Amino acid sequence: MSTDTTETTMGTAAHAAPNSNEATVDSDAKALADIPRSARKTWAIGVQKWPAGRYSAAAVAAAFLDAAEKQRKAAELNREKLAEQEAKAKKANLRLIADGESASITRLPGLPQLQITARLADNVDQAEKLLAGDPDIFKQSTRLVHVVRAESTDKGKRVIAGTPLVRALPLATLKERLTRLGNFVRFDARAKKWVQTLPTDSILQGLDCRAEYRGIRELRGVIEAPGLRPDGTVIQTPGYDAATGFLYAPSIVFPTVPKALSQCDAAKALLELCEPFCDFPFVSEADRMVPIAALLTLLGRPAIAGPVPGVLQDAPTRGTGKTLCTDVVCVVATGRTAPRGTFPMTNRGLVNVEELEKILSSYALESSAVVGFDNLSGVFGGAPLDKVLTAVDDVDLRILGRTERRRTRWSAVVLASGNNVEILGDTVRRVLVCRMVSAVEKPEERAGFKHPELLRWVGKNRARLVIAGLTLLRAYRISGATCDVGTIGSFEDWSRLIPSAIVWAGGANVMMARATQDPAQDDEKRSIAVLVAGLIKLCPVVGLDAMAAPISARNIIDAIYPDRDREPHDGPPAPDGFERLREAIEQETRCQPGRKPEANRLGKWLQRVRGRVVDGWRIERIEGPQRSVCWRAVPSGASS
Repeated sequence: MSTDTTETTMGTAAHAAPNSNEATVDSDAKALADIPRSARKTWAIGVQKWPAGRYSAAAVAAAFLDAAEKQRKAAELNREKLAEQEAKAKKANLRLIADGESASITRLPGLPQLQITARLADNVDQAEKLLAGDPDIFKQSTRLVHVVRAESTDKGKRVIAGTPLVRALPLATLKERLTRLGNFVRFDARAKKWVQTLPTDSILQGLDCRAEYRGIRELRGVIEAPGLRPDGTVIQTPGYDAATGFLYAPSIVFPTVPKALSQCDAAKALLELCEPFCDFPFVSEADRMVPIAALLTLLGRPAIAGPVPGVLQDAPTRGTGKTLCTDVVCVVATGRTAPRGTFPMTNRGLVNVEELEKILSSYALESSAVVGFDNLSGVFGGAPLDKVLTAVDDVDLRILGRTERRRTRWSAVVLASGNNVEILGDTVRRVLVCRMVSAVEKPEERAGFKHPELLRWVGKNRARLVIAGLTLLRAYRISGATCDVGTIGSFEDWSRLIPSAIVWAGGANVMMARATQDPAQDDEKRSIAVLVAGLIKLCPVVGLDAMAAPISARNIIDAIYPDRDREPHDGPPAPDGFERLREAIEQETRCQPGRKPEANRLGKWLQRVRGRVVDGWRIERIEGPQRSVCWRAVPSGASS
């Protein structure tokens, strides 16, 4: 208790006890005896400061004792409050600092205080509980993340300015967030008191490397327009949606989706969604529904468990509107044009698989809603693309710039465009193809459009188009209706919602736009048929089982390329009946036409297609002489 405080308190109390002639020395002595020995010096100083003769020693002592009693009661009340705070802190597993220990600390009002001690595990636990209260921090797989927006479009236009990106939480940002959430203090041995400090590097590293985070919300992805939940309700409140794990971060204000909807409302909504695509030269009504299906997939992504197919805009000539069609889909769903990534190819015209995996991993780490590839040249496919197109929530990819692989979230929709694109291998069944063919020689010179400045029109009508899409999806979901439109393997949940809702609203079946429905897209199937016929012709049928004799990949090449490495002046080789077989092998092994392909490339292709039934036949692998690998064509019903 300071002297000034004592003086003020005592002065107020003693003012009611003015000096009188009745005060005696005995009463003064008695009053002095009542004052504790430890406080007599303070009392004596107070007496000296007051005007001489105005107050008696007894009055001064009474005032002093009254002030001391008030302070005792105040201290007791403070102890009760501290005990109550400590009880609450114990529940939250946080440690509060006693007032006497932290008197020199600058407190942030309303924030808990955490002691940094030698028990690192306890410190990290406390920091983790503190971080769970941050509305801007999430977890994804084994890492802490936050969401930022891209400030500018990158050089390759892979990321467009304004795109929300999920980024790993740097240690510096982690320290900043923790200091916003609580007061960290450490004990200063020299000063013998608790002083304010920052979270230590050990705490930050321990929290960053923990990999499992209790109480911190899992982030599945980010949406920029209202989205459909699995139960048919709509995400319309900005912020984190606990039911789906998506963060809703809108850039404009959207109207509310009506609660009571009918099939008639869905039909009207579908007509609204068709309007932005009215000027495109689609080949069929199923092709017209493909961009609408892509838009509905983005709006309904929170309601779809598992993977969604990719979408390819394909045309025979440039200027047909492939990229513009993709942009319309993205402007409605995100408010921005589509990213324009370059699909990686080698100098030999093959897919650069390693580079493709790194590109897809960067999209995965950022939890991108859209993966875009523009101006495809030649082919589209590859093992990494097949992997992400059928990934169920998580995907294992190699990280760009590192040798490590990491399992991370995947919820993106892959959109691509190109001219007469060849879809490779297993990618065929994972992609919807929107085919456009213009009736004019130079499509880029067309005129007379209903919406000449289409993207500007779409931007102005974005909110209306988003609500139309959600009206269609919600009306179908709450109706309980089902439509038998077929199912794509691995995309069952998507098949039950998107194509079915479009057909229910009166649209064409988008399942007819699958690449497998287009004979021109399944070149490999034709190649297998040619291979089977060539093997049967090349090798004699043995016995009654009607099976061709086995032959190795090396012997196949030697048999059909006996002297094919000829010089140009030698002229073309004589026909031998294996022209189609050579063409098929050269196409699938990507070798130079007219040259012998490598036997191991042919063996890899045979290994990839073995067991696939084409025209009632399949390729079978068997063990040949000296444990060599041999191949033969057998009827599909024959036993191995």
